[in-house]
Amino acid sequence: MSLSERLSKEIETLHQQGEDTVELEELLQEYINLIGQAKQNRERARETYQNGDNISREYWTAAAEELKDANSVLVRISQVLKTYRQGVVSLNGDSTLVAKGNGTVVLSGDMVAEMTIDNAQLVIKDHAGDAKIKIIGNGSEIFLELDNAHAPEQKRALVYFDLTAKVNISGSRITVMVEGKELDLKVEGTGNAVLSGKGTYMAGTDEESKHWVSQFGSDFEENSALEE
Repeated sequence: MSLSERLSKEIETLHQQGEDTVELEELLQEYINLIGQAKQNRERARETYQNGDNISREYWTAAAEELKDANSVLVRISQVLKTYRQGVVSLNGDSTLVAKGNGTVVLSGDMVAEMTIDNAQLVIKDHAGDAKIKIIGNGSEIFLELDNAHAPEQKRALVYFDLTAKVNISGSRITVMVEGKELDLKVEGTGNAVLSGKGTYMAGTDEESKHWVSQFGSDFEENSALEE
């Protein structure tokens, strides 16, 4: 199934769920048109090149520009779809994310996270050098206050394996990845969260429980329009 077909299927599902998909439909049609034009110009470029015509360069240039524009449209489509996808959460500073489940959670932004984890892998990357971390487990309490804003980037990450504990993490610019079973999280602040696996979550004022995405793949903008 081509990328445009997969996008069309996802948009149709949203439409059936009662969502307003007019913008997405228009963007998808624009993307399809640009891809079609690029294909035509590539074919013209090949034909004129084989005939020794210098105009082939103009066709190649036009095709390249159309592919560039198509990928820009693709980025916009992905941005709009993210607002509908379950498992992808944006925190605006006034909202709280509460989640439970098995799988992988990635957090990024200016936030405070409280979590209970069991036999999990935990990675904490501190981009600003102001992260504070408290780990309570096995009858002990560890408190880390990172003061390494001037350290090399590669030294600003902490990695734990097979960790069973209660963990509190805060920072103005952090990225946190936790992978394991029986994850229980509460997150506040500004940033983004991606929940992949099997679980439920609630965010903001939405009282409806949502599901983690079963398999979180690459964003559409990471795929080249040449895939068509």
